[in-house]
Parts: sequence; C-alpha cells; structure tokens
Amino acid sequence: MANNAARQIERQPRVNKPAEKPNRQVRQGYSPEQQALRKLRNVFVTGIVSVSACLSIWLLSVQANNYEMNTNIQQQEAKITQQVQTNSDLKANVDELSRYDRVYKEANKNGLKSNENNVKAVDIK
Repeated sequence: MANNAARQIERQPRVNKPAEKPNRQVRQGYSPEQQALRKLRNVFVTGIVSVSACLSIWLLSVQANNYEMNTNIQQQEAKITQQVQTNSDLKANVDELSRYDRVYKEANKNGLKSNENNVKAVDIK
C-alpha cells in the first residue's frame, strides 16, 4: 500500500508555485540639487567623450600625415641614391676618356701632331 501511495503521488501533476518577486522600493523623485548634479555629470561625461573623440581623430590624421611624409622621404632618398650612382658612373667615364694616352691617340688619329715648342709647363701652386 505504501508503494501504491508513492505511485499516486508521482502521477499527480505538479503545481509550480510562481516565484515570489522581490519587493522593489519605489524611488521618489530626485531633489533639485541631485538633478542639477546629474545634469552636470552628464554634461561633463559628454564633454570628455567629445574631446576624446576629437583627439583620436586628430591623432589618426597626424599618423596618416607622418606615414605619407615617410613614404615621400623614402622615395626621395631612393632618387638621390640613384642620382649619386649615375654621377659616379659618369665621373668614371670622364676619367677613363680623359686619360693622356687616349687623348694622345685620338689627336694622332685626327691628324694633330705634338709640337714641343707650343707646349708650356705650368707650375701649380
């Protein structure tokens, strides 16, 4: 019989009791001083956020400008390096073409003859 009673209890539908809601205290309105402080705090927070946003945008623009300037500097340095290389190559060509034996050979080839009476020695001081 005890077994039969247990089965009957199991078969009975369970009734869920609604959870009791915690008692909330109803807030009364803020005093004028508290309202003024809340407004001031909201204005202050809004100002801080606005200044932060402006500074962030300014910082991003400065960084973008720096990146652009660095890119331009690197391009100019590459051009300078290339020009220095070209200048050194041209100087090597001038040195090679102005060797005494080459100039003498070209002069003889074009019919010029060396006359020692027309050559004067110059002392460089």
